[in-house]
Amino acid sequence: MGRKLNWYKRPTHNRGIESSSLSRPTKKIMDHYPDLEQDIYDCDWLSKKIETNEQYAQHFYAALCNNEFQRNAVWPILREQTWSCTWRYAGGIVAHLRDNEDYIDWYCSGMGTKALTGFVGEGFVTDEVREDLLRLGWRVVDEE
Repeated sequence: MGRKLNWYKRPTHNRGIESSSLSRPTKKIMDHYPDLEQDIYDCDWLSKKIETNEQYAQHFYAALCNNEFQRNAVWPILREQTWSCTWRYAGGIVAHLRDNEDYIDWYCSGMGTKALTGFVGEGFVTDEVREDLLRLGWRVVDEE
């Protein structure tokens, strides 16, 4: 009776720290609680796009900041299950996919001089990122 059930253990991959030393997860942990991060890591075409295109990587980072996302499926919508993350965490996701980078390379990248190179502000979702998220099976929860 006193034994704690440990049936679910959160993956220890990239939490925005030391991303280059962590390996990429390969398996979804729980299908009944949607995890955008895991879906990003599991999607080869999206991971490759973030890895190889710096501007797209920054746009994706910016989209992850200050937004909520929902799997575009009946149960997550009915249960109002959403996914969101901090700016630091978003930077860690992108850095992890780009190898040998750190969350700080992306943190606040939408501000300052990099904004002149086509980068966008944190919280802004470009049409391309929005379409890719829909293709992945996720939607940005727009505030009404």
